[in-house]
Amino acid sequence: MGQMSRRIAYISSRFPVLRETFVIREVLALQRAGVNVRVFSLKRPHQLDNRDLDQISGTVYWTPNLLSWALVRDNVVTFLRSPVLYATTPLRHAFRFRRYPLQALKTLGLFPKMIHYSCEIRRQGIRGINSCWANLPTLLATIANRFFGIPYCMTCRAWDIFVPMNQVDLPQKLETASVVRANNDAGARFMKQFCTSAKDERKIRRVYNPFDVDAIKPREDLPTGPFRIVAGGSLVEQKGLTYLLDAVALLETRGMTCRLEIVGEGPLRDPLEAQCARLGLEASITFLGTVPNHVLMERMALATAFVLPSVPAAGGNMDGIPNVLIESMSLGVPVISTSISGIPELVEDGVSGLLVPPHDAERLADAIQKLDADPDLQLRFGANGRRRVEAMFEMSRNAQELIRIYEAGGLL
Repeated sequence: MGQMSRRIAYISSRFPVLRETFVIREVLALQRAGVNVRVFSLKRPHQLDNRDLDQISGTVYWTPNLLSWALVRDNVVTFLRSPVLYATTPLRHAFRFRRYPLQALKTLGLFPKMIHYSCEIRRQGIRGINSCWANLPTLLATIANRFFGIPYCMTCRAWDIFVPMNQVDLPQKLETASVVRANNDAGARFMKQFCTSAKDERKIRRVYNPFDVDAIKPREDLPTGPFRIVAGGSLVEQKGLTYLLDAVALLETRGMTCRLEIVGEGPLRDPLEAQCARLGLEASITFLGTVPNHVLMERMALATAFVLPSVPAAGGNMDGIPNVLIESMSLGVPVISTSISGIPELVEDGVSGLLVPPHDAERLADAIQKLDADPDLQLRFGANGRRRVEAMFEMSRNAQELIRIYEAGGLL
């Protein structure tokens, strides 16, 4: 079978979307390796200013939930062929989520779309599916498997497995998946608790996200002037940004001047701005809002350090290996983060960055001050961080690992 004949479907809640540049890069990496990827987006695709998208053409399939003749036709035909299975499957899925009514409604509402997508996948001659997340995209992949025998890989990342609502049907998904891909070791270990057999445990493989580190030139010189921090990505609880603001305020009482740029949007934008005003930090902190990925990289390259004090959120959500840490380290920018989840896999404390306990503004301030006082440490962390990203995320190598597990699972 020729390389270009290898085809796979990716199911994503929305593709493309700004905060999921790692999915864009993964699709690009597979295409460069000779795999034809077709992404099936459950929601209307966003129009993004992302340079990688210029190299991806004709990869996204999307249709409205009810306003498509093809969707209606495929569901009628599927119902006539298997009426009992068609009637009971969405009800069974929704019943599992009876404690989460909104999620139950989503499973019912998306069922017809996945039937249509499954039929379209077959019409396009695609052999298997990778679901980009372990929650709804994988739930819909189980439908394709149940009705049409299409094998699938379940990809597990962070919130899609850490949040209790998303854990409801993980054992069933593990049982029917041909292969399970975690994008960090912490996630792979976490998933084993949901396995009901040794066979399911053997399905779990860790493959880090492909990242084109060769396309990124590390900066050559340290920035001058005040200690400049870039932080954020999204303004949500698990990023721990409230502790970073407290740390900046604490540093000012110690006589250290910081300049902080916070990137992204989210539900904590207003509370963080209110905290900034309460602490009297308006002159030191700038909220940049949402910016294209290449602009974020430009801001990172000018920073003394990228700081991400990630914490476990109240609802169980937490980061895996945050993409923004990979990006900043690829630029040779020192990073400071916390010792949770998959972060210590990337950031070796005292070698390629500094790690502090979560929820600890004082220890965070100490780490920033330590880095500020030692330019040689900044250079060493920057160089070691770059090498760490090269070792873990090199694009072509990780794409080949993905291809191997897809082939092993019968998806290619």
